[in-house]
Amino acid sequence: NTFDRHLLREWFRILGIVLLAVVGLMFVQVLFDDFQKLRDQGARGADLWIYVLVTLPSFLAYVLPLTLLLSLLFALGQLHRANEITAMRAAGVGFLRITRPVWAVGLLACGAMWWLNSSIVPWSVERSRQLSDEIQDRKDAREQPAGMLPVPHRRLGQLHELLRRLAEADVEFVLIGGYAAVIHGSAYVTNDVDVCAVLSPDNIEKIRSALADLNLVHR
Repeated sequence: NTFDRHLLREWFRILGIVLLAVVGLMFVQVLFDDFQKLRDQGARGADLWIYVLVTLPSFLAYVLPLTLLLSLLFALGQLHRANEITAMRAAGVGFLRITRPVWAVGLLACGAMWWLNSSIVPWSVERSRQLSDEIQDRKDAREQPAGMLPVPHRRLGQLHELLRRLAEADVEFVLIGGYAAVIHGSAYVTNDVDVCAVLSPDNIEKIRSALADLNLVHR
């Protein structure tokens, strides 16, 4: 009805402003943290923009709940100061009916957060690392003496590569740690891959064979 549209219009207007402001701050943070490192690696202007655009979605898991809360509080405060909520209550409209659009948007936001945490955030974190590694590879290839093969700097423990090797070797293991938490909807961002394997002699030999060329060190 009219009140639902009015509430959502006020809320989304403030949400857009807050979201743009927070994303702008995240943009500055990315530039501050990574700009000099990427420039030292020889990144071009297009590389920097692609890196920023790929990295920003990884912050959505933290930014979206905060912006939703702040914008909702501000919008409800505006309605309260204008006595619109008081007028609705005086007309006999229940509190649950007044906040119905808030609950509906909240449920949609929960679904969106689950999707972001299970797909977009892990992709953003992994892809930003890959871009940084690719830029470093190009720099090393330029500086490598003629006749020598460049040494890749891509992270050897990438999730898909590690799991593929272990699965093909028929290793008994489970995925644990940050990546497992992300799969179950956590907003946690991890820097490594953790697996728990059966420590039987046969399984240990399978792990050694699958990962022999990575020169791993047991700690």
